[in-house]
Order: sequence, then structure tokens, then C-alpha cells
Amino acid sequence: MNISQSSVHNPLDLFAAYLMERRGMSLLATAEGFITYQFPVSGPMAGACYIQDIYISPEARRGGAGYELGARVAALARAKGIRLLYGSSQPSTGGSTTALRMMLAVGFDVIAAHEDMLILKKELKEKPETLEEAKGG
Repeated sequence: MNISQSSVHNPLDLFAAYLMERRGMSLLATAEGFITYQFPVSGPMAGACYIQDIYISPEARRGGAGYELGARVAALARAKGIRLLYGSSQPSTGGSTTALRMMLAVGFDVIAAHEDMLILKKELKEKPETLEEAKGG
């Protein structure tokens, strides 16, 4: 099937629908970037929140946009009674390295390393943290 631009009102909405249907992911997006995540119901991450992708536009990086998206996902997790966040990073890719630096800066710990893949984990505090608190300031 060939979808023309005119048949799609918002390509981002179409991508979000794809993520939700095909990958079991949810998408949270702003003008500065997006984050994809899921709440696995089975497997080793069941009962946690898994952050799949974080992308922040180059001009918005280092301004807190990634932290704000992460904080919104953490709030969704807290509302479900979830206190664990997981993520992964593939250091050989430039964007993944940027996301890795951000995740480490806000308190994620590397819990496993496999060739070119790092698995990270963060335990959520009962109350949301400010960016300064998350960075240990």
C-alpha cells in the first residue's frame, strides 16, 4: 500500500500508531523531540517502564528537553505504581551516546554490558525529582 502525504494528516501520529500497534510502544512528543516507552507485562522487565528511544533536536539539546520528556514518562510510571525505569544504549551510534550521557546524568546506572549494548536502570523516588536533584545537585 502506498500512502501519500495528503492521506496522512500528521506523519508523527501515523508513526505513533505504528509504534503502539507493531512494537507495543507509546510515544510522547513535543516540538523539541520525542521519547518512546512501554510498560512490559511479561519477561524480565515486567512491572517496570522501558524507555526505548529518546531523540531531541540538535538545537534543543542541553536545554532540559530530554529531562522533561523523561520526567513525564516517570510520572506515568509512578501513576501506575511502577518504581523502576530501564533503558538501553548502543554506544557505537552517535545519538545513542547523547542519550546515554543524559541518562547517566539523571541517575541511571549501567547494570549490564553486552558487546555494543548497555542496559541501564533507575529506581524512581516516591516524589518527582527536579533536574538538579536528579543530577545530584
